[in-house]
Amino acid sequence: DVTGVDHEQVGDYIYSPVKLNENELNPVSNYGSEVAPFYIVLSIWVGALITCVMLKPGYAYETEYTPTELYFGKLSLFIVVSLLQATVTIIGCFMLGIDVDNPAMFVLSSYIISIVFMTIIYSIIASLGEVGKAFTIIFLVLQISGTGGIYPIQLMHPFFQTLYPYLPMTYGITMLRESLLGMIWANYLPALAILLAYGAAFLFIAIGVKIRFDKNAHYFEERLKDSGLF
Repeated sequence: DVTGVDHEQVGDYIYSPVKLNENELNPVSNYGSEVAPFYIVLSIWVGALITCVMLKPGYAYETEYTPTELYFGKLSLFIVVSLLQATVTIIGCFMLGIDVDNPAMFVLSSYIISIVFMTIIYSIIASLGEVGKAFTIIFLVLQISGTGGIYPIQLMHPFFQTLYPYLPMTYGITMLRESLLGMIWANYLPALAILLAYGAAFLFIAIGVKIRFDKNAHYFEERLKDSGLF
């Protein structure tokens, strides 16, 4: 009574002191579309891994070809398989009705990611044999938690936050997220460049290892088989 203040107005102010005006730039219709970039990239990685496990990369000293010839010859076959796998994934995404903001970039990005992932996994297994298979599986497990595909990476353990910028799936998810949910070229182009650099790096390293240690890798793989552990 002394102040003349309306207590109901004061209560409304304390309850909601700020009025938010929301402006959604790239609205998404469902949760499935929001997490689609992670699961699409995950399926591409798993598909490449299964292909490299089922189809044997081979060793050059067993053939009339040089390690480099065998590497690129086999890689061409694996890349064709990866493109077929990506095509099935793309068709499935459209059939499921996920939100696709830029269909052309989504298709192109899926094919690029599939080729790069196949190159990485094939290079590791072709160079290290059974050990390479184990490494790619461990690599997969780390990327499931360390790429920020489901939860923001800032909410994850510091260990995964440290790994985040060094994992290939991080940049694949970024590329698909931009293609599916709204293109921001400042995010897309750096991710594309880094992912291509990963593929090139693994390719050149694998060639060097293949040339120098092809026979040794085969000998080590045979001893692992003899041990009965694999």
